[in-house]
Amino acid sequence: MSIAAVLLLCAVSAVPAAGTLTGRVFDENGEPLAGALVDLSTAKPRVGLAVTCPSCYRDCAKSATTDAEGRFSIGELDPTLLFRVLVLATGRRAVLTKLTDPAETELEVKLEPLPAALPPDRMLKGRVFDELGKPLAGAVVSPTGAKTHEKRWWGQLPGVDEAAVTDAEGQFVITSQEPKLGLDLRAGAPGYADFPSRLFDLDGSEHEIRMRRGATVSARLTYQGRPVKRRAIGMVQRDRSVGHFVGETTMATDDDGNFLFANLQPNERYVLYSLCDASQDLPVFKTVSMETGGDGEVTSLAEISLLQGLTLTGRVELPTGATMPKGAKLRVSRDPAWDWCETLLSDDGEFKIRSLPPEVYSVSVIAPGFEIDASRMRYQVTGASEFGLRLRGDDETGLLSVAVPMKSVIAGVR
Repeated sequence: MSIAAVLLLCAVSAVPAAGTLTGRVFDENGEPLAGALVDLSTAKPRVGLAVTCPSCYRDCAKSATTDAEGRFSIGELDPTLLFRVLVLATGRRAVLTKLTDPAETELEVKLEPLPAALPPDRMLKGRVFDELGKPLAGAVVSPTGAKTHEKRWWGQLPGVDEAAVTDAEGQFVITSQEPKLGLDLRAGAPGYADFPSRLFDLDGSEHEIRMRRGATVSARLTYQGRPVKRRAIGMVQRDRSVGHFVGETTMATDDDGNFLFANLQPNERYVLYSLCDASQDLPVFKTVSMETGGDGEVTSLAEISLLQGLTLTGRVELPTGATMPKGAKLRVSRDPAWDWCETLLSDDGEFKIRSLPPEVYSVSVIAPGFEIDASRMRYQVTGASEFGLRLRGDDETGLLSVAVPMKSVIAGVR
């Protein structure tokens, strides 16, 4: 069992009042656990993207301690938010819940004791510290790869805990059912830049992870001189190699068009971009390349002026007599932005994708049993079901229409 902790989100007949989170904490035997700390770790809006970092909401400063019956209550919560809840107790595995709705759920959390007697090659112990060297509670430590005498790999790790959460002393334990020489670990904590994946030996020693506050990037989006509110945007590293990449960060601008990405990797090359939305006509901006500052430094990009998004439309043409496969779709993506969107193809193969900035795109057609007929394609075909094109912003219509000829693939033979 991953994390060796059981979490039950139990719907109860007496639904708690909106704005109040209630629940109980138990030990491994189902007995009430007094003195456990219940902390609101992060939050997310019920609808749409966040306009601030997950741990920056005021409610994330709230916590409670369980009573003799293991009960807790945290009130006066923003009813528009969902929460991830961190539960801690000395000598026990911490638990970080999935997003929880206080109005519909009463939490029941069971905390398992930390393992005490496993061979060194099946247990990785460590501590997470903040930038000042103080123990950091609530950090999530996740295995991302492993090393044995036979192989070295990343990705799926059967028999290894999916994650661990640090306790009040910053301690964590990751266990493995089979012996390992080492595990790659990645760590994240509210208010800190993610710790990129790194290999730690399973040699019985207690390893240390030091978190950093990271860098901040801010700017304001405008369109035709007016602020653009609730516009979805993203940031991602240019270097996405294993052991370096920590993933994409997305949010939406506030009512004044402002945004602030905090806790980014310091002194790192990033790209900033508007997120594609195939169904709406939205203003966009071309991918912005930049480098973040050092820990604690803020980089202001001042004002970014948006332009009207372009539209890609067209038709995927199947051989005469062929029927469009159910669920067939077309996807567009762009690099170095970590951005893509897709749309289902109609029965006659028609498609339309809006809100695209003038850039180079990779277009994929997902239609089982068919591939692009490169001999009849006017754009560069880069794979059996993929081609590239450039959208230009100098066409007053803002529209590019393409025809994508396909051919059948029989028994995998082209």
